[in-house]
Amino acid sequence: MKHYVLGFVFNRNRDKVLLIEKNRPDWAAGHWNGIGGKVEHEINGRLETPDEAMLRECAEEMKMDGAGFEHVITMLCDGGTFFVYRTFCNKDEIPFTQIEDEILKVWPVAHLPENLMASCKWMIEICLSNSIKYPIIVQQIGYGAD
Repeated sequence: MKHYVLGFVFNRNRDKVLLIEKNRPDWAAGHWNGIGGKVEHEINGRLETPDEAMLRECAEEMKMDGAGFEHVITMLCDGGTFFVYRTFCNKDEIPFTQIEDEILKVWPVAHLPENLMASCKWMIEICLSNSIKYPIIVQQIGYGAD
């Protein structure tokens, strides 16, 4: 089974979120999603942890190092296990550097894009909640962009 990480970066006011417009894989192309990817790299002869993968993906996709990500959701589905993280910047705006060919954009949480990955809306709501004890475990029934 494959493991994936997905992170949502919010501003300090919790009213903006950084998203990435996916080019790949094919089923995700053209949809907005959080920052992330596969847990796949070896570190000293062992597979990286999801926490390490989240930091690596963040550095690779937006050149943001040392973000204090918190694990909020473990989502089990046919395609693998997704570890969902959140972090909050200490600024009104979210600093990032565009590195890869996939577009990064800051969106108001109240006006998320129409072509947002289907599961992201509820994940963002959970990430912004102050009344949930993290992490939670979710079993996803469907898989894909819609």
